[in-house]
Amino acid sequence: MFSLLAKLAKAKSRLFGSAPESIPVPFEVPCDCGHRVTGIRRTSYQIAVCSACQSSVYVLPVNVYPTTRRIRSEVVDGPVLERVGTVVRDLVRGDTSREADDSQEPRSVRKPQDSEGLRDYGAAVDLKPKSRKSKRSAGEDVSSTGDTAEDKEAELIAVAQLVRIPRTGFLTRMRRFFSPTRVLALAGCVILCFTGFWTVHQRKLEQARKVWRLEMDRAETALKQKDLNTLGESLTLAVRAAKALSRTDEESRVAESLLRQTEAVQQLTSVDLVSQLSNVVSKEGTLDVAKAGNVADGLRGQRFAFDLVLKRQTSRANAFQLDFPLIVEDMAVDMFASSSVLASCVSGTPEANVFFTACVRECHPPDSANRRWELVLDGISCTLVTTEFHAEQLGFDPRNSTSLQSILESQAKIVRSVHDSVIDSTLPTEGFANSGKEAIQ
Repeated sequence: MFSLLAKLAKAKSRLFGSAPESIPVPFEVPCDCGHRVTGIRRTSYQIAVCSACQSSVYVLPVNVYPTTRRIRSEVVDGPVLERVGTVVRDLVRGDTSREADDSQEPRSVRKPQDSEGLRDYGAAVDLKPKSRKSKRSAGEDVSSTGDTAEDKEAELIAVAQLVRIPRTGFLTRMRRFFSPTRVLALAGCVILCFTGFWTVHQRKLEQARKVWRLEMDRAETALKQKDLNTLGESLTLAVRAAKALSRTDEESRVAESLLRQTEAVQQLTSVDLVSQLSNVVSKEGTLDVAKAGNVADGLRGQRFAFDLVLKRQTSRANAFQLDFPLIVEDMAVDMFASSSVLASCVSGTPEANVFFTACVRECHPPDSANRRWELVLDGISCTLVTTEFHAEQLGFDPRNSTSLQSILESQAKIVRSVHDSVIDSTLPTEGFANSGKEAIQ
């Protein structure tokens, strides 16, 4: 009864293609010591251990291919009708293929070296060096059976060639990896990403053009109405749009200059320089060194407006000394600056009158040995004043001073003509230019 059920289960597995997983297939592979390693094959390879010499033997998994003349398998190939016929014949007549092989060559007279590895699907490969015991057993077996070392070595080579897994070359792997489908898919992704990036970039440029035009009109109106806050906001947005558009024309340079002037007016200090310098002298006329140090620390970073003559120094390029005729409590005041912006104003004349704003970078107080103040201006913060509106906000009256009006006009021409590298690169990446030349004059 149980035999019939087992045969039906085997027939079902062979018919529906599940024979490798359902039908147990035993293996019997020879070891170098002469012993035979037996067991049941698995769906994947396994490493069996010889019970005689403890050597590792590689055993192939269950054969998933149909039966051939050399290797027997439980898998049935072909159409459905052919598989049904094969299964029915096996049920009726029984599986006599293995019995026929056994009848042709009895087990007692079969030798393990007569193509045993080729007939049996499981080839044996020793995976670790043999111990002394295994070598001695192998030698005894060779001497007892009459086999030579050359025959044993030839058998091992044949078995190894049977189970050797072919290795593909580098070019073949590259062709498989960079298949035409993958290359086309990658090219499509690159084109799609580039198209998306270009579309977003064009939208940003178009938006920047709209912002530039709108904020430029707002800045011109705010300058005519003398609205400092609105002027600063519109200039900030417009210069940011100009940076996005990579504009370096005259209009963008004028916008950057107007923005710097507006920021300079907003950052102008309320500290009186003369009163600060005179506070370091006591009522008795002596110099208070500690108080002078505190005043020097307080003046650092403060922004002041200057309308004076620049004297070029021969020691360094773009270095100037301000002609500042100020003496406070019997102490002279020396001012120095190094700026490319100021150099553009005195390129034609050795000494020129310049109207600008700047921050104090260093302040050296006087001492008992040298009763002189020394102020060094920050060249990056130097900003030329080009409009009457900003001059009025700085406390000057250009309408009653013809010389100041001429200075503003000449500095406006310089800003429109010089390259934007002369206008300091530390300008914020936001701001706008006033379009008309009338506005900057």
